[in-house]
Amino acid sequence: MILSGRQHRPASRWSVAVIVSILIVSSLHAVVQSGWSGPVSETGWGTGERLEALQASSSQWQVLPGIGEVLSRRIVHGVRSGALQKHEDLIEVRGIGPVLSRRLKPLLAWHSK
Repeated sequence: MILSGRQHRPASRWSVAVIVSILIVSSLHAVVQSGWSGPVSETGWGTGERLEALQASSSQWQVLPGIGEVLSRRIVHGVRSGALQKHEDLIEVRGIGPVLSRRLKPLLAWHSK
């Protein structure tokens, strides 16, 4: 096929692979940004198992979606100080808003220490 005086070749397999890879990565990014709460890791979070919020370590909190190192330390500090005793208290932790709180609710159990 000739376009504008140059010969046009069909897309190579490499080009197709790059395009497909880009589409997959952007789709995964959209899923993560939407707050998908499927299985988080091999530990089973998101599959009915719940994290015991009042006894969890910082590293256990980090397995949950949206919880990184800094937030996990703030949460553990709040539990140890007695400021966090039930799910509704979680919103008081700087960095946890209503959306993240709702996402975490089915993943947490709040039994007394």
